[in-house]
Parts: sequence; C-alpha cells; structure tokens
Amino acid sequence: MEKSALTLEAELRVIRQYKVVVYMAPYGKERPKIRMFRNKSNSVTRPDGVVLPMGNLRAYGYTPKNTVVSEKTLRVAVLKQLPKNFEPITGAVRITTWFYLPVPTSMSKKKRLTALPTTKPDIDNLEKLMFDGLQEIKKEFFQGVWKADSQIIASHSFKWYSFEEEPRYEILIEEVERINGDQKA
Repeated sequence: MEKSALTLEAELRVIRQYKVVVYMAPYGKERPKIRMFRNKSNSVTRPDGVVLPMGNLRAYGYTPKNTVVSEKTLRVAVLKQLPKNFEPITGAVRITTWFYLPVPTSMSKKKRLTALPTTKPDIDNLEKLMFDGLQEIKKEFFQGVWKADSQIIASHSFKWYSFEEEPRYEILIEEVERINGDQKA
C-alpha cells in the first residue's frame, strides 16, 4: 500500500537549510511570446533540402523582458544572502515560500482587515518565476541555488498582502534526503 504524502514528507531529513528575504514585489512568470516575420530573401533551403519560396512566414519564441529581469533580480538577491562558499544544491529540494504582494491602493481600510489576494498573479506563475529564476543557467554561466527545478520534490506556497512591510519574497530552501528507505523501488 502506498504511503500518504504526509507520511513520506515526515520521512525527510534536512541536510542544508537557508531562509532568505528578498524585498521586491513578487512577479508572476509571463507566457512566452511568439514573433512572426516574413522571409525577405528570394528563397530559403531547409536542412532537408526543401526550397521554401519567398514570403514564407517564420516565427521564433522569446521570454518577455519583465520576466527575464525579475528572474535575474531575484537570483542575484537570493545568492547575495547565501554563504560565500555556497555550492548549488544537487539533491532533492523542499521549498516553502511566502509571497507578500503590494496592497491595492483602492482597498479600503476596513477591507484590509480580512483581505486575501484572490487576484492575479496566480500562485503557480509566482512559483514558476521563482523556480526558474533560482536554477543554474549553464549557457550564461549563472550560478543558481539548484541545478534544475526538477529537483524540487515538495513546494508549499502562500500568497498574502504585505500590510506591515514592503512587498517581498520569504523563501525557506531545504536540501532533503529520505531517512526511511523501506519502500520498495
């Protein structure tokens, strides 16, 4: 019989743990954009030898600038708070995050007492920007907190309004291992 998720999580031992606070407004990852353009040459020969006539549409995808800037800003701010000799985590990662969003200026003082952020950005987009922003980028030689976001085995996230302090990310990063290996592979 499969063990419950709570039982499995109780079997995790923390190897390394880091708590960081980054004072910047949490930003959700945007969808990739597609740019279309027409080929200006008379023809193009594809690698398979097919000649495409002039005027064929071409497309390429790119990540929006705000997403790229937010990922880099978050990565730099987090790495500054980690120990000087920090090496990216290579094992399993459990992460707990509190996203403190700016309070809408239109919100009344009375509503602030009970308000929950049920509007955009969606919590999954907040997580995705953080997960991608904190991973290592080999082609650009950016050190990350972990090698790849596929290492994240557990994630707990909370989205709140930041009433008392500035908008921010509070992130608890834990490298974990399983202490009870009795489950059959």
